[in-house]
Amino acid sequence: MNTGNDDKFTENEDLKLKYEDVIALGVWISSGDEKVVSAVWLETVGQFLQAIGVTQQILATNKQSILQAQGIEITGSSVKSFAHALEAIGGIEIRRRNL
Repeated sequence: MNTGNDDKFTENEDLKLKYEDVIALGVWISSGDEKVVSAVWLETVGQFLQAIGVTQQILATNKQSILQAQGIEITGSSVKSFAHALEAIGGIEIRRRNL
């Protein structure tokens, strides 16, 4: 005779396994990994700004527009440089964790 307790036990065990997977993923993604992922996103933003700046320079019709476009391109380069530094720091943390 099935009282339904077995079904509840199985359901609870399934939930427990799902939560263990989530916790394991959270442990796997350390601060070093987060830094690397954040750096990749920042690098993308920087690349986007650079592309806007270069495009505006190509389309510029006067010196003032060119200077503004160069400022946007330089900002993009700066963001990318920061992203590379952050990615390096994250990589060092990951390497230290794996030693």
